[in-house]
Amino acid sequence: MLVLQDVLEPAYRKRSTRSYAIVAPRKRASYGVALAAVYGINRDCSVYNVRSSVNSMCRQWVHRLWDLGRHELWLYQRGLVPDSELDPYKLVRAFELYADCRPRCVAYMPRPAEWKPVEYKPCNRANFCPHCWASLVARQTQRLKYLINAYIANDPKSRLSLHVVTDEHFLTSAGIGGLGFAQPEERYAAIIRLRDELQKCKNHIHQNYTSTRRNTLASLYRVCAVPMQDGWRVQTRRLLLASSATKLSIPTMRGDRRILHTTAVARGGETWMQRKTVSTQDEDIYRALIAFHAYPRELLNNDIELVAVYLNATARMRLIGGTGKMRRAGSALVREYVQQEKVARDDKAAKRAEEVSRN
Repeated sequence: MLVLQDVLEPAYRKRSTRSYAIVAPRKRASYGVALAAVYGINRDCSVYNVRSSVNSMCRQWVHRLWDLGRHELWLYQRGLVPDSELDPYKLVRAFELYADCRPRCVAYMPRPAEWKPVEYKPCNRANFCPHCWASLVARQTQRLKYLINAYIANDPKSRLSLHVVTDEHFLTSAGIGGLGFAQPEERYAAIIRLRDELQKCKNHIHQNYTSTRRNTLASLYRVCAVPMQDGWRVQTRRLLLASSATKLSIPTMRGDRRILHTTAVARGGETWMQRKTVSTQDEDIYRALIAFHAYPRELLNNDIELVAVYLNATARMRLIGGTGKMRRAGSALVREYVQQEKVARDDKAAKRAEEVSRN
């Protein structure tokens, strides 16, 4: 029988203590929202704080992959694939792909020209990977910024408001998690229960899709399940951009608690991105955006079996979507970012080859 811990241990040892040479955070406001929502960097954006926070998150990410892999909970589950058909190389390659995913919200120390360029590939697991989550947050915030500026350019006197609504309720794990591991049948039943619950939340959003599209300029939604001690906190987050004169009727979802953030983002032709001084209103906007985009750190810290059930329940399930100009707010933005990175890398390689040929 193949022992997965022995197969993955060399790749894990190589990456468990790795630290990136970060020189500064990127300067765009969208990257600032991503750093605060995912890495917890709110006010102190010094190089030391950014470097320590980002590298700490990277090490937690590698350790969580190692725990899931060696306990056969996610990368490969015993019983689903016979040992005779399992390719150890593919298993290690999958682990390396996820573990080598690195943050894109910070600037790294440039490599010497004579060194071999590093081929970077994001893992595109935006429902779990904190770095892909942060990349998606930056892209969504940047698109929201362009959208607001476009509306202000068309109507300088327009007044816009941003509404962030979070509905959450608790789903018990029914014996999954805690000391020891559950039987495969119990784990499979928990996966089906959690998947059905997430699908109900998505169906409720889709039922109100027409009214949301009619009353708002753009909207985003995100469904996630945060693993707790004995279950999951299922959250439905919605971000609504509408005119301040519009009276929104936000449908109530099944939930034990509702959190609401409402703030103005544009008044009299000036948006929060165009002000040079930070005001109390700007702080409210940032808090609202961070509340919508917040990464659940419990995925990296809480019981690994509950996390594994979440990962298997959300496999091939789209948990992010939008309406209006934000309808391509899910995986399409990740693909767009990957394409831009590839074009920039090819251009840099072409310039380097041209310089070498001149010399």
